[in-house]
Amino acid sequence: MKHFRSLLFSLVLLLVSLAGAAEWSEIANSQHSLRSLGKEFYVDVPVAPIQGARLILFNADAAKRLGLEVPADPAVLEKVILDNFALFVNPENPTKHMMATYYQDSGRKGPGEANGDGRAVWTGESKLGNGSVDFVLKGIGVTPLAWTNHPESGHKDGLQAVGEAVHSFVHSEANFKNGLDSTVDLAVIEIPLQKENKYTGKMENATITLRAGDQFRVAHLAYHSDNISNQKKFFNYIMDREFRVKDPVEYFRQFTLNLSEEAARMYDLHAVHGSPTLGNRSLRGSTIDMGTFRYLDANHGEYSYLFNRMFHRKQKEQMRSYIRNNLDFLLSTGVIAREQYPTISAMGDRLFDDTYKETLTKLWLGRLGLNEMQMAKIGPEIRSRFYLDVFRLYEESANTKTTLAGQEIKPAAIDVRQIFKNILAHLSEGGDLNKLTPVKRPWMNSDRSYLYRDFKDTAAYIIRSLDLSKDEWRELYLRNQKANASVREVPTDDLFFQKEKVITEMIEKKKSYVEISKVAMDSVNDLVDDLLERTAQPEGYRMMSGLKKSTAVAVRCEKVFF
Repeated sequence: MKHFRSLLFSLVLLLVSLAGAAEWSEIANSQHSLRSLGKEFYVDVPVAPIQGARLILFNADAAKRLGLEVPADPAVLEKVILDNFALFVNPENPTKHMMATYYQDSGRKGPGEANGDGRAVWTGESKLGNGSVDFVLKGIGVTPLAWTNHPESGHKDGLQAVGEAVHSFVHSEANFKNGLDSTVDLAVIEIPLQKENKYTGKMENATITLRAGDQFRVAHLAYHSDNISNQKKFFNYIMDREFRVKDPVEYFRQFTLNLSEEAARMYDLHAVHGSPTLGNRSLRGSTIDMGTFRYLDANHGEYSYLFNRMFHRKQKEQMRSYIRNNLDFLLSTGVIAREQYPTISAMGDRLFDDTYKETLTKLWLGRLGLNEMQMAKIGPEIRSRFYLDVFRLYEESANTKTTLAGQEIKPAAIDVRQIFKNILAHLSEGGDLNKLTPVKRPWMNSDRSYLYRDFKDTAAYIIRSLDLSKDEWRELYLRNQKANASVREVPTDDLFFQKEKVITEMIEKKKSYVEISKVAMDSVNDLVDDLLERTAQPEGYRMMSGLKKSTAVAVRCEKVFF
């Protein structure tokens, strides 16, 4: 069976070939298969159109991937989006009722607690092959499941600030192009209400986000922990809806595969989910809610998040904890026996570790420039040595502390992207190993050339063992340059990249959604590594502007290798 994490991407591609484009009204009809389970799993929320709304961001690529028709006329498209999705909670004069689902993402449940979708409703569902995609509106006001007992007003007003929406929009598409399995934001609508941005303290216009993807959370199972019958009913629904499997052990295996690949890709990308709760991880292992997601510029292990309770260097183990959470729920529902638990748990740990290491090895061989066929030629001993050499580069910390992202930490010592990007030229031309990192980052304050030597020797062995022709060498070199082209901004104190601030300024100046979306996609591309197999679409790849120069360097390198 194919890896479980490939499901979303393969299903998305299937959509492109389906006859006829889907109508937006079909994913805004309030219909969803969860309703068939009964009212114990959702509440109906009265909503109505909100006046004065305007479209400020639209992801045309994502809409097309989902088989949705995108009118060529911007005005027509905006009308379609606003007519279907510019909705807000309105108990007095509702025009329709949409579903908010029960899930538990806090220590308690009950009146006023965090009982599920507190500021979101599910607009509809789209069947894709053997699976489904959910469509959710976020920021539509206070639902009956809102956390109204929370001491902070920002957690219980049902609103979403424009800064949060912009950040999520950019990062959700960057995640897709980077091969991460997460929800994607299709559109952002500005509404005539105000909300404080919790990061900047500024009052901003409120927004509604239309989000697509798998949106059933581990926290959905948690909510029903006190009603085993409902919990089992919901779990069986998920197994059938998502995977068409009946065997809970097979479901658990696929969940673990997806989670381990996701953990490896996030490590390679220096990606951090700032709120890794049961409510932000789907029952397929994918990521939900990009409001606190960020890409670091290097593997800063001491970078902390979630109120300084978690650290980037521990993210792998934090993600592993979802395996135990999921398995505990399978045990409590009775779909696996207690005597099976130790065996299945050990299997999950082994599968997680083996898949994590193999995924990282392939990603790093991809950064070196190898394609799938070339990777297959590299034996297990060399693969293992290569993995350890690169891992040491990622894990090395500076000797002294510096201020980074508002924190006093010992940052990463090495910008590994630069090492990968310059290694092939160095193998050809020799010279000072420190020139592998010609762009000095503010946090780079120490010489680590002694670590480069092992990596250089292993990389040279791998390249020479491939016995490449001149054409294959050029192709490998260009893949290497594309995979490591991006140089990210140093993380700021307030979570947001500079281009995100430019986007919010454009929104304040009432620029058109077409103009704003173009800048947003430029910001997306700044976060994307064009690495082998990261993205499911060819159009996700972007060629570097320095192609001619890169080709010239590749030809120069041939003189040494041939």
